[in-house]
Amino acid sequence: MAINPEIQQKRARTNQRISELKVTTVFLVLVGLVLIGTVGYVLVRPFLENRGTANTSPNVSDIANHPSDYYGSTVTINANITSVISQNVVLVGGEGFTPGGGLLVVSDQPIPGVQQQVGVNYKPNNENILVTGIVQQYNPQNPNTRLPSSVNQQLLQPYQGKPIIVASIVQNESGAKGQ
Repeated sequence: MAINPEIQQKRARTNQRISELKVTTVFLVLVGLVLIGTVGYVLVRPFLENRGTANTSPNVSDIANHPSDYYGSTVTINANITSVISQNVVLVGGEGFTPGGGLLVVSDQPIPGVQQQVGVNYKPNNENILVTGIVQQYNPQNPNTRLPSSVNQQLLQPYQGKPIIVASIVQNESGAKGQ
């Protein structure tokens, strides 16, 4: 049985349209996915860029000038001790003990090279330390940033609300460690 040529032509045109629709649909789906991906990336990118990408080896002024970039981040700094507050608390990167200047480093263990009971008037001779710890906002009411009881809390009042480093590792230039 022979198929009517007119019906054959209609089938061929229908098949051609179906093929064109398939190609168009695939193209539109791909364009849509690219657009969704681009818009999604543009919307999410600021969060991705700021998430955990703070410089992990900043200097003291980076942290002091842009603390919100570092809060909650683990950092490693190499800094000069400018004042010793106790065996466990030193000021780095400041000029002597200027209230609110520099950056406090707090450790559970005595900081290597720091002499006992030296007080805030002690200025070490260019004692550099390598500190690894978490940058936090100092709040004496927060148990995570509470300092050893031997520290005169009045001296630290100017640092309330400012960044400090709660150290997990402190090493002096000779390699001695406090952890």
